[in-house]
Amino acid sequence: MSPTFRLLVVASVWLLLAAVAAAYPPLAAAWLWLGVGTAVVVLVDAALVRFASPLVVQRRLPGRFALGEPGEVRLIIRNDSPRLARIQIYDGIPPGAKAPVLPWTGEVPANREIRVFHPVTLSERGEALFTRVHLRRVSLLGLWLRRTLHLEDEKVKVYPNYEPVIRFALLAMQHRENPMGIVRRPRAGSSRDFHQLRDYRDGDPLAQ
Repeated sequence: MSPTFRLLVVASVWLLLAAVAAAYPPLAAAWLWLGVGTAVVVLVDAALVRFASPLVVQRRLPGRFALGEPGEVRLIIRNDSPRLARIQIYDGIPPGAKAPVLPWTGEVPANREIRVFHPVTLSERGEALFTRVHLRRVSLLGLWLRRTLHLEDEKVKVYPNYEPVIRFALLAMQHRENPMGIVRRPRAGSSRDFHQLRDYRDGDPLAQ
């Protein structure tokens, strides 16, 4: 549990009012009761997020990653509590990896689940380690953040990106009949494609 910027603002305002109450003593009692009421609200807000039903997180990784190419990681977050949950997600991506969507911020409706898809690009081949998912849940009034860890470490394989090689091989196969700029033209009468009617010529195949 940690305070948010909003709670720090509330505390700062209360301290400023303390200076006013010190300068004008008749306001001291009102300032004191205001502090008590604020403290009760802050504690209730903390208790609600602290004892709320924990969120359930699942992570689906691709079977393998291609080096330098984004692979889609799927996160499934389920909220079994009767209240909406506002969250921030930090997936435990490997060092040096790029995940432009993270950290992800959003809401999980009560008794529902959401799916978050985020691309991850790995920069080193071999074996990569995805660590635990870090989740921060915002309290009802936005005064507290509750941090939780989910799942276990997972390993994936990162292979070289063979797509450019395959693309080049397909391109070579496509142009292997036209080496050095030579263009093949069909001999008149040798093709089975219909272009136009013409008279029979000596040497034409009978199938034509």
